[in-house]
Amino acid sequence: MLATVILNYARVIKNISLQGWFYGAMEAVGSFKDIEQMPVEKRILPIFDLTSFDQLTEWSNGIDQFLTSGNASRVSQLARKSATTILAMTKGKERSQHTIRKFAENLENFTKTLSTCRGRDISDNMIRLKQNLEGCRKIQLNSPLNKPLQPLFKKVETQLAQFEQSTVKDGIQAATWCLNHNLIQQGYTILQETLITYFVSMIGENPENFDNQNRNRTIANQAVTIFLENKPEKQWFKEAAHNKDITRKFQNLYKKNQNLVKIYRDLTGSRNDINHCGFNDNPARIKTLEDNLGKFINKVEKNI
Repeated sequence: MLATVILNYARVIKNISLQGWFYGAMEAVGSFKDIEQMPVEKRILPIFDLTSFDQLTEWSNGIDQFLTSGNASRVSQLARKSATTILAMTKGKERSQHTIRKFAENLENFTKTLSTCRGRDISDNMIRLKQNLEGCRKIQLNSPLNKPLQPLFKKVETQLAQFEQSTVKDGIQAATWCLNHNLIQQGYTILQETLITYFVSMIGENPENFDNQNRNRTIANQAVTIFLENKPEKQWFKEAAHNKDITRKFQNLYKKNQNLVKIYRDLTGSRNDINHCGFNDNPARIKTLEDNLGKFINKVEKNI
């Protein structure tokens, strides 16, 4: 037990890499006094390989890190390591390990998509991960190196269940994921950009059309201020003024969705507060930002 604690501590503090952990069970043969009286050739002790206990500790830490912070880098590293080891042992014949290695890669990619706010990639990466997860569930994980993956598959499946392959709905779920994994800044960013995607879609424009996307998204944002402050056309911002037909479409949309427009405005304040590191006249408290993100998510879900 002491060795387990020391090894785990040394891994974190000293950055060690454990190659093997073995235990000579002298007590299985007799007491020290009894063994001392045995002929040397009879002093044969059973040796137990305890490396898998250390690996289980690593898996526990990695899965805990993933469930707590949404960071899958450690889990991904362990999955790739176990797959590579088994492929080497079987000389590449254990084809299922390629599926596990791909799962590890896709899981890490999905979580990094959220932590870096790659909104356009959320649904696509989620689809790939779900497909890969389906393949993993069909694999017989008989190897001790792979058995810790079984509960991980179930945890990932549960967390992905709410994603529906819809840009707007998946954006809301991504914001929820961020809230649950303490990615508060990312949650605000993803939720507000999801609202812009929704606004652009509702006026009949394609939010995934790269040629017009930035223009339409900019106008959607400017149109919120124009609507809330009831600005006359001569005071419209540049993009809005140069695209009056699109701006009017947003104005008509906002009249029918005033709750969402106000949510968008409030999100802007909180998002700016975070992005400017609280260097403003009235910075919000940490707990307030966290609590409000959950409230914003609920309001958006209710109004869409």
